[in-house]
Amino acid sequence: MRRTAPLLILFFLSGVSALIYQVTWVRQATLVFGVSVYAYSAVLAAFMGGTALGSIWAAGRVDDHRHPLRLYGLLQAGIALFGLVSPFLLVALMPVYASAAHAMDLDSPLVTALRALFSILVLVPPTFLMGATLPAMARAYAHTRGRVGSDVGKLYAADTLGAALGCGLTGLFLLRLLGTQQTIFLAAGLNIVAAAGAILLARRLGPTTAPSAPAAVPVARSKQKRTRTAGERSTARLSPAFILGAYAVSGFAALGYEVVWAR
Repeated sequence: MRRTAPLLILFFLSGVSALIYQVTWVRQATLVFGVSVYAYSAVLAAFMGGTALGSIWAAGRVDDHRHPLRLYGLLQAGIALFGLVSPFLLVALMPVYASAAHAMDLDSPLVTALRALFSILVLVPPTFLMGATLPAMARAYAHTRGRVGSDVGKLYAADTLGAALGCGLTGLFLLRLLGTQQTIFLAAGLNIVAAAGAILLARRLGPTTAPSAPAAVPVARSKQKRTRTAGERSTARLSPAFILGAYAVSGFAALGYEVVWAR
């Protein structure tokens, strides 16, 4: 617990900062693109798309990385850098978008595509790095074979709790009290704290080893072990494509709910 608690705290902080960014970007995008479900959807699609791309990129690289915690710290520093410049980039795009929108019908698919393009240009770089943080932290946190699901579940819970806190604080208090730019600066400050904490921990803990085998199961639990093994064999018969496809459908539905509820 002494080793894992600081990692959960770091991932909690990154969850707080990520949703501070998202809520603030939505707020600023509505000022740039107009208050509409299209602006909200464009920001959300860029945010989640960038996160997915970052996860895909990191998933194939972190397994053999001997210093994933240091990598996590560098990713957090990169998020802070891109986050700091994001409000200025969105403001710089405002006259470009206004000129293009005046020349077209606001309900035109071209205007919607333009919103999506500008959101992608500004938001994908920081969200790409956000997506890469989960594989990096999972590599640093998960140390026992057979407990990877449990360990990643704890990480996801810490990140989601942080995200809920960041979302609530930003929507109810931060934007009203600090304004858009200062709220973004606060999120970047949390990234810098997480980056510094991760790099210091990486120096203290040293290289990360491959996940170790689980402890031997006592004889009294042999029946439970056989049952679990049978379940694992049943799961193994499912193709990875099917599992990923089912998970993608659930993600599609979840984000669909979010857009409809926001509307």
